[in-house]
Amino acid sequence: MRNIKGGKQTKKKLIGIIICILLIGTALSSVSGSELKQYTSISTLNNINPSLNKLNDSPFNRTLYLPHRPIYINGNDNFTFLNGVTSGSGTKNNPYIIKGWAIKSNFFEAGITIQDVDAYFVIKNCLIYNIVKRGIGILFINVAKGIIEKNTITGNRIGIGFSPYEGPDGSCYNIIQNNSITSNGEGGIVFGHIGYTLHSYNIITHNDISNNIFGISMITSAFNQITYNNITSNYGVGIDFFVRQFGGEYNRVHHNNFIDNYNQASEYYEQKLMNYWDDGYPSGGNYWSDYTGEDIFSGPNQSIPGSDGIGDIPYLIPALPGLENYDFYPFMEPLDIEINVSNFGEIENIINSFTNENNNVVLQQRTHNSWWFLQFLQNHLRMFPILRQLLGV
Repeated sequence: MRNIKGGKQTKKKLIGIIICILLIGTALSSVSGSELKQYTSISTLNNINPSLNKLNDSPFNRTLYLPHRPIYINGNDNFTFLNGVTSGSGTKNNPYIIKGWAIKSNFFEAGITIQDVDAYFVIKNCLIYNIVKRGIGILFINVAKGIIEKNTITGNRIGIGFSPYEGPDGSCYNIIQNNSITSNGEGGIVFGHIGYTLHSYNIITHNDISNNIFGISMITSAFNQITYNNITSNYGVGIDFFVRQFGGEYNRVHHNNFIDNYNQASEYYEQKLMNYWDDGYPSGGNYWSDYTGEDIFSGPNQSIPGSDGIGDIPYLIPALPGLENYDFYPFMEPLDIEINVSNFGEIENIINSFTNENNNVVLQQRTHNSWWFLQFLQNHLRMFPILRQLLGV
């Protein structure tokens, strides 16, 4: 009886080993030997992070972008490992983290799409790109409490888009900070609109927004705060507020650098609404590279002799006749704005490495899948009771 029982246990272990070999073989068959050596060898992984060979250590503390297919998360339950989530539980103190990926958007898919979500999450240290200005880098649809930070978003049609949503609320209480949002075809950050949708109470701060058509475009969006950004060399408009019959009020724009945009800013209202382009005196407004006023006076009314670094006449924000707005306290000199963007190398070279003929995106994606499959087995084998039982571990 013991021999029979022992034979059964041995048979189970053999079956388990065969299953593992087949799974690993399937994953590794999608890449060539040279690619496997470059991206998935244990020695390479250990060079990136020596702690990877420890079963209980996280494999996500890396300093390189890794290729990933476009990510689509619909609902809080879709924050999963396979959807690029590297850690977290969705709470305020432990948000879901999507980190370290290089993702190419395309005509049909945004690089990262988040929809119908109110869990806490952070998208950080990612490269989201396109070559021919198609697709959207990051797309939010009815999202709250998300943070987009320290990403490089370049070459897409739209860098970051908040999509129209059928309902009174759009995407609210999100933060966009410390990103490089450059060379996107239509806009760096675009808040869309349909019906009575409002994208409200969002914060856009400490970003480099340059060489897009629109730097920031908001359609019927209210109570947003745009501060401490470098908005430069956009060849349409630096910031554009477009408002129809409702909403779009009480956005606050101050302490930004507007430099060499074709049009620095504009507003289009069908009625007189209130947005604020400064933070009052003495805090000040924005720096405008085309401002031609002088600084001879100071004080809330700029009527007291003595300079204060703030222009004596307001800066005009173009709008329909009679509906113009003003930055009442424009700065005379550019602001020193620190933007902390994670950059793991020359972005152009990184993108080329993902898209050249010998190392294309599909091949990179297969390599990435194999890499993570090995790490998945190494770090999470204990989660599968059937394999554990078969392997006797």
